[in-house]
Amino acid sequence: MDETKTVEVATPAARTPIAWKLTALVGVITGIAWTVILLFAPDTLKLMAGIAPVIGGIYLGRKVKDRAFTHGFLMSLFAVIAAMAIVAPIVFTEVINLAVDQPAGTTPTVMGTFLSISLMMLITLVPFPKLPGSC
Repeated sequence: MDETKTVEVATPAARTPIAWKLTALVGVITGIAWTVILLFAPDTLKLMAGIAPVIGGIYLGRKVKDRAFTHGFLMSLFAVIAAMAIVAPIVFTEVINLAVDQPAGTTPTVMGTFLSISLMMLITLVPFPKLPGSC
């Protein structure tokens, strides 16, 4: 009797493909949800803006089994890009509106405002999606 042995070969993590479509979709939805909550929600509900990236990371972590850290990081980059695309025009218009009839030196600059919002996006949108997915 010939017995056939099957050997299971584990695929290294580097060869597991990245789920680009799912990662991009979850990232864009997370970025849009974060921005909409932050800009348009009442003050009492603005805490939900911090929960949006975590929910996106948990969802992606349950859908994608391999390379969770990579998927979480890519999702957060897609979220930052989507949020930046929404926030940038609003920031530029607000800064221009603030510049009208202001004494010199008291108006926030476009670059300063944009930098503050960008740093806030990086602080809130980048680390949080990675944590639940990589556990």
